[in-house]
Amino acid sequence: MTYGSGGDIAKIMDFKNKITVEVDKLIQMPSFDGQTITVKAGQPITLTDTNGVISRFVSGVNNPNNLNYSINGDQLTLSADASSIQGSGKIEFKYDLSDKPAAVWKSTAFGNPNQTMFSYGDEPFNEVTTVNVVVEKQGSLEIKKVDKQTGDVVPGTKFHVTFSDGSPAQDVTTGADGTATLTDAAADGATATVTETSVPAPYILDPTPQTVTIVSAQTVHVTAKNSRQQGRVRIDKTLLNNIVTNGGGKQLPNGSYAFAGIQFDLLKDSPTGAVVDTVTLDANGLSNWSKYVDVGQYYLKEKPVANSTGQITNGQAYPVKISYGGASSGNSEQTITADNKPVHGQITIKKQDLKVAPLHGIGIIH
Repeated sequence: MTYGSGGDIAKIMDFKNKITVEVDKLIQMPSFDGQTITVKAGQPITLTDTNGVISRFVSGVNNPNNLNYSINGDQLTLSADASSIQGSGKIEFKYDLSDKPAAVWKSTAFGNPNQTMFSYGDEPFNEVTTVNVVVEKQGSLEIKKVDKQTGDVVPGTKFHVTFSDGSPAQDVTTGADGTATLTDAAADGATATVTETSVPAPYILDPTPQTVTIVSAQTVHVTAKNSRQQGRVRIDKTLLNNIVTNGGGKQLPNGSYAFAGIQFDLLKDSPTGAVVDTVTLDANGLSNWSKYVDVGQYYLKEKPVANSTGQITNGQAYPVKISYGGASSGNSEQTITADNKPVHGQITIKKQDLKVAPLHGIGIIH
């Protein structure tokens, strides 16, 4: 701002006042000077200076918390990362007059040619603006629950989470996408311990804790894989009592009868449902275990038997219910009993004289 020579006192004072206004602007502090803000790692904070002077405070920065900062126009942006120091502190910016020479206004208007009306330079403007900060290097945690066999997500599973840094413990439940997220759960480096506390049917609870280390400004992940409760079956085969001779139960009448090789299909949902497995009897009439199958309704039905077994195929479908026994129960086993009728023959004896006619009145002892 330049003032020409000459002029009366009023004009000179008016010019001085204008200069004073400009000088006042030079030494004005940013509007957020002295405020306290929280800076979370990975979440930049932008402060707007309504006084429009922050751009002048760019030298001699004191930054003990090692924050990242930038000044753009009237805005100051602060952010924390892994190298920042957690806790309370401050960041200071010093007024920059490095490119401005000292100025002195001297006037002869009042009879003294060397009278100093005002001045500015290094000492009058040695000002510092301060923003108090609380740096939080928090990290987040995502828990995901999936089916161990299929990898499908499992909603409705509950977990209890504790943290080594004293952050509050939390109880969470997985949503429709099978996940539960704890945002800003604990400080950088804290250990999170995740324990499953409840699972929906038909899953088996796994209370084994899992641990993970929290990382500042990141989301760490824990995946829980649970097995569905399942069951398996086998069949124990007997013979109906032989009405002709000895035999019945596990006792075979003679060498023309056998259990070994007889098979039963395990059918899903109905006696005509899809075959999910087939079991085979041993010589004692006991089958191998079926594979493990999910909770539900099943049926065991005998496949057509070979003539060599001396038995008649049993057309009955034996129902098998695989039930959910609760989250703390393991897999189940069931043995189903079945029986078959043995094949019988009928012998007719006719007595006759070799030369003439049938003989009557002769008994047959058997």
